[in-house]
Amino acid sequence: MYEIIRYLHALAMIGAVSAAIVPPALLLAVTRRGDVGAMRGFASLAVSLRSLAAPLIVLAALLGFVAAIIGRVDPLRPWLIAAYAAFAIALLTGALLSDPWARRVGDAAGASPANAPSRELRSAIDDRRGALATAILAISVAIIIFMGVKRPGG
Repeated sequence: MYEIIRYLHALAMIGAVSAAIVPPALLLAVTRRGDVGAMRGFASLAVSLRSLAAPLIVLAALLGFVAAIIGRVDPLRPWLIAAYAAFAIALLTGALLSDPWARRVGDAAGASPANAPSRELRSAIDDRRGALATAILAISVAIIIFMGVKRPGG
């Protein structure tokens, strides 16, 4: 049973990470191209896909907690505490930086002429929150993966 729960935890984490990181990273790439039509289509898709992240993250956390209990793993191990911190940072980054930026790009793209980004859209594109959020999310995920695989500190 323990192995099944651990597998489901890993599977949910992969889905959560994919939903949390891929949409904003792709939106960032789309904004760099300056294609208003692509931004219009992808911004709403990115926000929708990101909405899958929260339920998957909660599911992954619950499965991880159950796996720790079943496997008799101390939930206060140093590597788990570091993973919890990276997890919290990723959640906050999505909520406070990535999602508002994606919505801003989507709203500005919807109001922009199709042939060139408006001043408002250009401002949203140039807003560094998208790049910052993508970098923080990627680093957070790398830390979570490292902690789960290496388990430093026992």
